[in-house]
Amino acid sequence: MSKFTLNVFFNGGSLNGQTMLNVPKNRLRSSLGIKRDAYFGTTDTDDIAIYQGELNSLWIYYLSDVYEFESISEDEKTIRYRYTETKEVNRCTAFTLKGTRCSKAAQDGQLYCSEQHKPWINPSLIANPSDLSNVVMPKRKSSCK
Repeated sequence: MSKFTLNVFFNGGSLNGQTMLNVPKNRLRSSLGIKRDAYFGTTDTDDIAIYQGELNSLWIYYLSDVYEFESISEDEKTIRYRYTETKEVNRCTAFTLKGTRCSKAAQDGQLYCSEQHKPWINPSLIANPSDLSNVVMPKRKSSCK
């Protein structure tokens, strides 16, 4: 084992009892979100499907187990994380200037990955709050590709 890596032991959750070997120290934080292997996405016919492995361009959301730092071994070779919760990670609902769906994850509890994707509403132009005709998407270039 390198002096720049640690073994990571998981306590609880979907990874209970598992150890990841030789994880770079600079990748470890006080809290880790570990994406589960399966996720939901659409199909070419707009049906919903369950996929496994890496996210494809049709992903909608996935579950991520959150682990918090618990302790480090006396020999400082193994770090322990304990499971705290499972979060649902949703895809940003914005479309890029190229007309494709943004591929980034939305911020926690939000519909968009960044402020640049939020629609702008001029309140002085809206007499009826249910009238969305004055909603304008930002015209500057999006950071998503």
